[in-house]
Amino acid sequence: MIRILIADDSPDDVEQCIQALRQAKEPVRTCRVADTADLKAALSGADWDALLIGHEMMQLSVSKALATLKDQSRDIPVIVVTRKIADSDLCQVIADGARDVIIKGQWARLFPALRRELQSAAERRASTRISEAMRRLEDRYRVMIEGSREAVCYCHDGMYVDANPAYLALVGYHDIGELKGVPILNLVDNKDRARFKSQLRSPDRFRDSREYSAVTNAGEHLPIEIAVSAVNIESEPCVQVIVTDISKRKALETKLQFLHQRDVLTGLCNRPYFLQELGKAMDLMRTNGGSCFLIGMELRQLAEINEVLGHAACDRLLLMLTRQLCEQVTEQQLVARVGGGQFAILLCATPREAAETLLEALQRTTADFRFTEGAEHFDFRFGFNLVEIDKSAEDRQQLLAHAFRRNDPAHETPKAAEPQSVPMPIMAEPIAQVTRLVAHGPALQDAMSKERYRLLFQPLINLRGEPRQYYEACVFLETADGVLVPAEQFMPVAEQAGLTSRVDRWVVQQAITTLARCTHQQARSELFIPLSQSAAGDQMLLPAIEQHLKAMRLSPARLHLQISGRTLKQQGAAVRHFLHQVTKTGAGVVLDDYSPRQFTAQELAEIPADFIKVNCALPECADESVLRHAADDAKLCSKQCIATRVEDMAVFTLLWNCGLDYVQGDSLSPPGIDMDYNFESEQTLTSDRPLANPWQAAAF
Repeated sequence: MIRILIADDSPDDVEQCIQALRQAKEPVRTCRVADTADLKAALSGADWDALLIGHEMMQLSVSKALATLKDQSRDIPVIVVTRKIADSDLCQVIADGARDVIIKGQWARLFPALRRELQSAAERRASTRISEAMRRLEDRYRVMIEGSREAVCYCHDGMYVDANPAYLALVGYHDIGELKGVPILNLVDNKDRARFKSQLRSPDRFRDSREYSAVTNAGEHLPIEIAVSAVNIESEPCVQVIVTDISKRKALETKLQFLHQRDVLTGLCNRPYFLQELGKAMDLMRTNGGSCFLIGMELRQLAEINEVLGHAACDRLLLMLTRQLCEQVTEQQLVARVGGGQFAILLCATPREAAETLLEALQRTTADFRFTEGAEHFDFRFGFNLVEIDKSAEDRQQLLAHAFRRNDPAHETPKAAEPQSVPMPIMAEPIAQVTRLVAHGPALQDAMSKERYRLLFQPLINLRGEPRQYYEACVFLETADGVLVPAEQFMPVAEQAGLTSRVDRWVVQQAITTLARCTHQQARSELFIPLSQSAAGDQMLLPAIEQHLKAMRLSPARLHLQISGRTLKQQGAAVRHFLHQVTKTGAGVVLDDYSPRQFTAQELAEIPADFIKVNCALPECADESVLRHAADDAKLCSKQCIATRVEDMAVFTLLWNCGLDYVQGDSLSPPGIDMDYNFESEQTLTSDRPLANPWQAAAF
């Protein structure tokens, strides 16, 4: 249906016009208007496709009609009909906006002209809609790019075209005008420019991000990742460059690597890292020759002093000894604490005379070493050994053990005022060295019957945000020969003997007592306490916990009771009821061994747990999608996600990228007797500042 307004003073001409339109065999609806008021009323009542207007009208001129359409923002083509028209008038009506002029009587031209103008008007309206859509799209794009935290820029032939505020802030500029004329190659360091140029020239070949060292306008260097893609801007081929600042991630990797390689107490290298470097030195000796030496220094009475003075005093003693030891060595000499009171020094490319000189200096220093605690004054006996590493050496462990042999009195300082010897305390060596698999049998049953349980504490390291002093209580069973058996190995035997409830109550009681003691020493530690799968059926467990908390004047919010996802899946309603009862006491809940394949996000949201734990030792957790799914589920349910059994340093970046909150593992910090982990060093875990050695910051 074509809807046409007709304005003409002659009724006959109007009728002829209508007849000409109908002859085109198109459905037509017409309306006659006589003046401006009629035109406005018609425009307000319906939508019209065209206006046919007589040039000789007295009350509605062509110019007035065009002005009325313009005022009402109507894009309606206007065709003038007239019996005759001067050239000047023709030029004027066309200039005012009329689309065509038809001579009355030549009606055959009317409908083709009308169809052309209708099509042209439809195209104009479509073009207007597309232009408006493009404008909105550009506005949305501009808001998205300018509001993005990702640094994005565009370049053509190696020069900047555009950049968002995040990119300007990253490279140290204030507006895009300052970047015009600056080559984009200036973004990266000289050593990386060849690789970056190759990536810019062939953006389609490089689908993944690549790491570079960026240089800001102020000359600062920072690690970045760059992803490029080919785009068109205003019909010009350009390259979109997305830059990600990875300095936080690199700092995290460095700090985690530092923690993995360092002794928690002294800040010196730990035994695994020292053995790794010793192996490299042995390989270098076999390849290039030269001289290489190993010095072993051992404080012989550490176990006795530990029993007499306690762990805190022993820690201060070892820190003092570490400081004096570090004053004698250089940065090129690798120093490590490889045992309780054992220190090792690796001297590569060092003449024998220099090694012997260092050994003599250490002997003189330790000969005068004294330590006073309260009214007790102690002198100490040290053992020394100098071992030359030759090309035939193959076993690093044997070589290190040889550095601490005790059958060489020539290298031992004289004994003086030795304190009374007492038996070595439990866990004098790291737990990883004394725990081994013990067959289920009489040894375990005998130890359980005598309740030879030992409680150790392992810290949880925060990956992001402010650190919290979280520990997990790890229960071990000590056999008659001094072997510590972890819970996962002896608890099945305890279940068969019906002793799991007694173990749970013992663990909870000891954990609360230890936590209360730490609280009285101004520590704000919180403790995760694992429970057995039969804990939910123990009706006396929660009342016993509440009673002991009141007796020790300890807030229940400091406890987080931990139960496995497998137990929850097996026992269902009973465990859920137990967990709700736990929350009523004010204690927290931890879901251990969580798997997204066992629980949906909706099921997880209904579990009253504050934390979920993902066991990275399980084969299924080697899949990045499982870790990311677990972290996403936790975030969706307002819970925090902890990665446990983390032993491979290569996993830390993956855990960070997947969004996990805490990590726990023997490689970071094995279980210890006391809750004395230095969480202060974790406050800069996501910053650019390196961690300091604890002995450098300690007060002596």
